[in-house]
Amino acid sequence: MNSLRFRAALAGAVSILALQACGNAASEPGNAPAGQDAPIMTEVPPAGQLPTGVTPLAYRLDLKTDPDADSFGGLVEIDVDLSAPHGRIWLHSVDQDILDARAILPDGTSIPATFTGDQAPGGVSRLDFDTPLPAGPATLELSYIAPYNFGLAGLYKAVQSDTDYLATQMEAIDARRMVPSFDEPRFKTPWTVTVTAPAGMQVIANGEEINAEPAEDGWVRHEFAKTRPIQSYLVALAVGPYEERIAADIPATALRAEPIPLRGFAAIGKRDKLAESLDITDEMLLWQESYFDYPYPYGKLDLIAAPEFAYGAMENAGAIVYREAALLMDEQTSLARRRGVLTTHAHELGHQWFGNLVTPKWWNDIWLNEAFATWISYKTMHAVDPDGEWNLSPILAGLSAMGSDSLVAARQIRNPINANGDILDAFDAITYRKGGSVLNMFETYLGEEDFRAGIRLHMKRFEDGVADADDFMQSIADGSGQPEIVSSFTSYISQPGIPSLDVAVSCPAPDAGLITITQKRYAPLGSDIDPDAQVWEIPFAARINGPTGDRTIRQMLKDRVTEIPLDGGCADWVMPNADGTGYWRFDTGSDNLNALIDAYDSLSDGE
Repeated sequence: MNSLRFRAALAGAVSILALQACGNAASEPGNAPAGQDAPIMTEVPPAGQLPTGVTPLAYRLDLKTDPDADSFGGLVEIDVDLSAPHGRIWLHSVDQDILDARAILPDGTSIPATFTGDQAPGGVSRLDFDTPLPAGPATLELSYIAPYNFGLAGLYKAVQSDTDYLATQMEAIDARRMVPSFDEPRFKTPWTVTVTAPAGMQVIANGEEINAEPAEDGWVRHEFAKTRPIQSYLVALAVGPYEERIAADIPATALRAEPIPLRGFAAIGKRDKLAESLDITDEMLLWQESYFDYPYPYGKLDLIAAPEFAYGAMENAGAIVYREAALLMDEQTSLARRRGVLTTHAHELGHQWFGNLVTPKWWNDIWLNEAFATWISYKTMHAVDPDGEWNLSPILAGLSAMGSDSLVAARQIRNPINANGDILDAFDAITYRKGGSVLNMFETYLGEEDFRAGIRLHMKRFEDGVADADDFMQSIADGSGQPEIVSSFTSYISQPGIPSLDVAVSCPAPDAGLITITQKRYAPLGSDIDPDAQVWEIPFAARINGPTGDRTIRQMLKDRVTEIPLDGGCADWVMPNADGTGYWRFDTGSDNLNALIDAYDSLSDGE
């Protein structure tokens, strides 16, 4: 459907509720070509992932929105590729009144479809076509109206000081509230968005605004540039009387020829509270660009403080939405809150590469998204504020996760997601804090440069695409040149709990010390955990002080019991967690413990 037909569909609406369907008059489709396979008519609604065989390639979305109304209207075109003929297509839609649905074939043939919603939890819906669609390309067209959500999901309304604002929160599976879609992370496509809104409103989307022109009386039609391929949960929109603060462009670099326009948006009266977050954005983003060795992917960057928001922030590509307390600062903001704002901001910026540019295939790997962003937020802050002790943050995060990870019911990091209802269970301390701590541990073991080489390789291998944890581990192994890291990483993400190491330090000969390490699963007193039921491949690092000086040894512990000889003499003391970055607990003998206490001032802050 071209833009003229979009205009015709929307211009006739006197109000949002009066929006009517449009489209080509249904033509009389012919029969499927002779010899073509029988069309697919999957009967059982999918509980989790949609069936394979239908791949979305691009979205064109035209919305008419008014924050003062109760509902909005939409018209969406979805270019798809069908691997085989289809008489039925499954997709997602929640709380939408579908006014018209059809498919348009490349030759212009229009095939009407019947929409049936709520076939399974999570808005699983279906389109049944009057005549089966042939294999190959087609365009799905759906016009609809839908209410604004009041539960901070999808395209929702927030009210502050008797003023209405619109914002979006799509993750995990709420893009389907704003637009009928194939709402899964494995589907990454360009989105072209047009929004018609009352004059005087700010309208912010993922792409840069390329045109704004008057529509019917009192309305303005805003057209936005087509995005790079993004997943549906990163689609963003904000509409309302937001106050705008324009910051200085983030300057061009050797990686990126063009500067990045930077703006902030907040509710009426709060514009000045955007200043500090905007002012530090260039330092954060430039450091992250250098770390990834990949230019910021999304052209412009908008920071939006929504009047109400369910989470801390959401990493929408090029249009990040924040809870007000996670972005706005003034002279009364406490140090603790300020640190929280900065780490949240660095977290969301880090997602622009890890999570947005490269995306998990399915929700079982959302831990990697969030763990990585958690880890790099601390690393970013340590780079821009080296005196802030941000290097201790991933250690503290790991320690805070150990409470829930000590339970017999603890889940593994990479947890199976079999149904839509399982997805939100993955957003917890195990994902963010344990996951970030585990990444910090592997960086320490491999070395900063080798670990970063793996990250950079991963960005280039999977840019604008999807990847799972196995892909990530292989990129780290290939980039670092240490293939054994794959099985070690797997042992940490595929089983719950905390390794507990008994570290015995002995001196069997005057010129040769020995460390004997026995591993088990940590079990609190009275727990039903079987401590001997699991073995990890632990990227062990210990700090040794003795006749040969102060050094760190690293060795992969693959067995339940490992002996590490110390050539050159007996150790004065052994710190069984060098730099404190290992995700494990340890016990050690009284002699070594007393020696560590005596050497307390020699230990690092992490230790």
